[in-house]
Amino acid sequence: MSGTTNTAGSLDIHEPLSSVFWGGDHLVLLDQRLLPEEIVFLKLFTPEEVWDAFMP
Repeated sequence: MSGTTNTAGSLDIHEPLSSVFWGGDHLVLLDQRLLPEEIVFLKLFTPEEVWDAFMP
């Protein structure tokens, strides 16, 4: 994967969490496999990276 961002320390627990959104030139996807211990977003730039994010 191109990049990950751990944002657990910077999130407002009262705001809903988006699991996927467009980040300008990349897709940002919540890695739900790590919940609830960690909140990590994957930054995906290519179709292959998106595919790999969903494959075990």
